[in-house]
Amino acid sequence: MNTINTISKRFTTGMQAVIAVVGMFFFNFAFAAGGLEEATTQVTEIKEWAYTFLGVCVFVYLIYLVVMALL
Repeated sequence: MNTINTISKRFTTGMQAVIAVVGMFFFNFAFAAGGLEEATTQVTEIKEWAYTFLGVCVFVYLIYLVVMALL
């Protein structure tokens, strides 16, 4: 029982709030108005946009490296 009290003292209210906010951040798409199907669609759109943006950034960076190597 003493161990439980020690753990609960370390697990402060601030840490509980941080965990709650992080949990809500990751589950907010599931609570979308359209339900799980709408949330899945939104996540897919964000994922496609992010991969496209990342691909363009990588391509530009590779061009930069080639130009710097040729100089």
